[in-house]
Amino acid sequence: MGHRKNQIPLIHFTSYFLIFGILFLQFPLNDSLPGNCDTWLTISLSNTYLNKLHSFLDGSFLGTSMFPISNIHSYGEASPGMALIFILFKLLVGNDIWAIYFLITLGYALNAIGANYFSQLFKKDPSINWLSGFFFAGSNFFLANLDDFPIFFYFFFCLSLYFLLKWKEVSHKKFLYYSAIVGGLQIYFSVYIFIFLAIAITILWIFEIKDFTHLFKYIGVFFLISLPMVLFYLHSHIFLDVVNPWADLEVITRGSLGFFDLFNPLPDNLIYPHQQKLFPQLGYWPFIRRHAFLGIIVIGFGIKGLFNSEIKKELKIIFLIGLILALGPYFKAYHFRIPSPLLLIYKTLPISSFLRVPLRAYSLCALSLSIMAGLEISKFLPRTFYKKLFAVSLFAGAFFIENIPFPLNKYYAKDLITWPEQKVKFKGTILNLPSDAGGRTLAEAGDRVFAYNRELIYMNWQTQHKQNILNGANGYYPKSRIEIQKYIDIVPNGASLGILSEIGVKYIIFHKNLVLNAKENLILERLTKSPYLKNFKNNKDISIFKLKSI
Repeated sequence: MGHRKNQIPLIHFTSYFLIFGILFLQFPLNDSLPGNCDTWLTISLSNTYLNKLHSFLDGSFLGTSMFPISNIHSYGEASPGMALIFILFKLLVGNDIWAIYFLITLGYALNAIGANYFSQLFKKDPSINWLSGFFFAGSNFFLANLDDFPIFFYFFFCLSLYFLLKWKEVSHKKFLYYSAIVGGLQIYFSVYIFIFLAIAITILWIFEIKDFTHLFKYIGVFFLISLPMVLFYLHSHIFLDVVNPWADLEVITRGSLGFFDLFNPLPDNLIYPHQQKLFPQLGYWPFIRRHAFLGIIVIGFGIKGLFNSEIKKELKIIFLIGLILALGPYFKAYHFRIPSPLLLIYKTLPISSFLRVPLRAYSLCALSLSIMAGLEISKFLPRTFYKKLFAVSLFAGAFFIENIPFPLNKYYAKDLITWPEQKVKFKGTILNLPSDAGGRTLAEAGDRVFAYNRELIYMNWQTQHKQNILNGANGYYPKSRIEIQKYIDIVPNGASLGILSEIGVKYIIFHKNLVLNAKENLILERLTKSPYLKNFKNNKDISIFKLKSI
């Protein structure tokens, strides 16, 4: 009997992995990616880590994006943990599209098993624990943020809280240290969730745990584990000269949830295909993330749990933390908004650059509601094993159908993953065109290529041709990159080419298949006619020009 119990976590994890593996299989089978922005960032930064590792081991020159910047990972929220997992899958399958597929499949399965373990603190019932984990990881909200997956990786968050509250329950110090160690590791995967975890632990400690004799030991271990990344972010925040367009209060407001977002499913939802008409249309690509629907099953049973005095207060505290953070600086409904308690904090404390997309905190609500929904559902389940299994399957199936859009939004990427001119050999710094570092060309949710992700595609190609490029992006732009954009905008003006030549640019590559508008099409005509450029290579996809001596 004990052996069978020990197998339950493995059985649960395997079932989660198979469910999400089958759901996400539509991406690689269609040579597609699950997102059009941060998915590209995950691929390009992970491949950059891999190149840096190669360079460290054999001393070879492998170039860099965002030249002349030496460490592009400083200009955003780094996720070396996710990069490591991606690299392992890349080495196994040899393909970026399949590596991303296995990364998100593993990640969603780990999210589910993490919530599964956390739910065991409130009711140890394998069927209900499995259901709670599935509710959490499989929700419409998590699928709406599939492009942002590294920022929605909650495995360590769930385990850290599990061990912390387990320590409160049984007073074994090992659980306290497990919580601190696992919690400290969270920052290597997502600084967002690390901050959410620190806030949750602080509030739970003050209002629920109240054992301050062990607090400093806990904090010491927690921050000792996370210290390298904490120092990395502090150094970046203090010393790097960056342009951060996302810290603007209005941008932060648009990245927070409004009341009606909580009931807005993704397009192509199987049960509510026309519900979009009831809500403001959110076409611009970041707004797709605001589809925060969790399904009527989770919302209904979860809210019932909120008012159930028998359910432990820890879950309700986590729910409130998530809701307050996710609503951001204003409480919004359509065009009406009133200031929230966070408005003053956003205006006075420099947290904007780290919490610039408040809606991500709604994951804490999803976690809490998923577990409370499971607890409420448990009251209606039959006791015999097979009847209970059948009932759980019905709840899981109903939840799945009302949360999953079909087909999932896909972005064809086979023609964009690989550097288009593998056979062309040259040495020298490259400027890829078209290029718009300010991201002034806005994108819709369905756009495969737009100004910002085009820079990420250039970054990924750099890891293949291994020459320096001026192009690239991370969470923020170096100020030097924005300043050089004014010269890029007037290429091939002689003065601009002179400045670029001084930086070290030797080649300009125009990518015909990445043109976004008629104005960008005119760039190629000007390049072709320029007396300062020599035509180096030309085909249907690209034109390569070499700078003459100026």
